[in-house]
Order: sequence, then structure tokens, then C-alpha cells
Amino acid sequence: MIRPLLIQPHEVKGIVGMADAIEAVRLGFREWGENSQINAPRRRIHIPTGVRVSVHQGGVPASGATGLMTHCEWVKPLSDHQEYPRLNHPVIVLYDAKEGELKAIIIGEITCSELPNNIAVTGLRTAATSALGTDLLARRDAERVGLFGSSGQARNHLVALARIRKIKQVKVYSRSAENRRKFAEEMEPVLNLQVQPVSRPEDAVRGVDMILTATNSSVPVFDGRWLEQGVHVTSIVGSNIGLVQGGFAKAKRR
Repeated sequence: MIRPLLIQPHEVKGIVGMADAIEAVRLGFREWGENSQINAPRRRIHIPTGVRVSVHQGGVPASGATGLMTHCEWVKPLSDHQEYPRLNHPVIVLYDAKEGELKAIIIGEITCSELPNNIAVTGLRTAATSALGTDLLARRDAERVGLFGSSGQARNHLVALARIRKIKQVKVYSRSAENRRKFAEEMEPVLNLQVQPVSRPEDAVRGVDMILTATNSSVPVFDGRWLEQGVHVTSIVGSNIGLVQGGFAKAKRR
């Protein structure tokens, strides 16, 4: 038996490019479409204190890998948004898909090479999945982006969109003027294009081809009547149905 690797958080920073992550997710979905037994929906439990534990399990036989990932956060649901007082390192248990041998235990958030120090809960996987869906559904000539959010998920998603479309314009809105200004300053050199902070939600929606909402809001962030024909919308709002069913939150996120 080969001794499995124990991989630490500092060893997974920036180890994969976003384009490669998107293609890995594409392969995973393709195989899942051919065999429904190799993947399963995420399972999540909620503790009354606000602690949340999630488990993701699945495999990609073509890559020779199967296993699971688990992560735990302390979530504080408020009236119009969620806060995360504590984020912990996710843990990935990786097995060989052919014979089931334990290959590695990976501790830490895997980040992309474009943003090695950008930490968001399963941020790389989420952005790559969103980009794959956008690649399949958005117009091929889509080049203008309206972005809601200015934190870790928003950064990852903007990099991912730039890998599947030739982005020429980005407008970003968040509730904090300072945060959206800093976001623009940070992301412009990463993408080598202008990122324009805007002061109104409507300004981020008008005149764009793709809209991405990457916020911690529990309520709608823009009016659907502002949408123009042919615009693609991606929302990564996480379901809090477990919190509602458990009596920890009053309203479902939407």
C-alpha cells in the first residue's frame, strides 16, 4: 500500500489556472451526464449555533479520481444578508477511481494561479462551474459584464468569465463604494482591462451582455425589469433552505 499524501494549505495556493479548472469541471459534468451514479447532490447540516457542515461527493473516472470534500463555516443569517464570522479550511479526501486506494488528504482552499491569495468558500470550484454554464448558454459575442459583489467570489468569477469570453467592459456594483473602488483597482491589472465601479445597481445592469451576482445578499440585488433582451444572468446565491426549515432563518434566499 502506498502511503497517501497529506497536502497542507500553503501547498494548494495558486496551483491551477482558471482555464484548466473550467475544463476539469466540464469533464466532470460530461461524465456525470453519461453515468448518474458517479456524483451526488451536496449534503448540508445546520447546527442551532449557526455552524454549517457541507459534504460534496463524486468522481471523475477519466481523471482517475473519486472522493469527497467537506467544509464547515459559522454562518450568521441577518435580515437581508448572511455573514460568516468563521471560515475553516476545507478537507478533500481523494481516492483512486480504479481500485479505491486512498491517494491524498488535502487541507485548504485550492486557489487559481491568477489569484493565489484569494480565499472564498469553494471559490475555485464555484467560479469554474459558473463559467462553464455561461460558456454554454451566453451569446458567443458577449463581451460586457455587469458584476454585483466585490469580495472573493466576485474576483474568482470575473477571472473565470475572462477565460470563456473576450471581455471588453466590466461594471461592478456593491453596497460599499470603497469596496467596489478597491475591487476595480485590484482586478484591472489581473485582467488587463478597465473595471468601472458604478454607484447604482441599475448602472451595472444596463448595457451589458452578462450579469453575475456574487454577493452575500438574501434579497434580490436588481430589478428584473432592467434586463435587456439576450442578457445572460448567473447568480451564485447559496440556498439557505436548511436554515429556514430548521427555524434559524425566516425567509428563503432568492
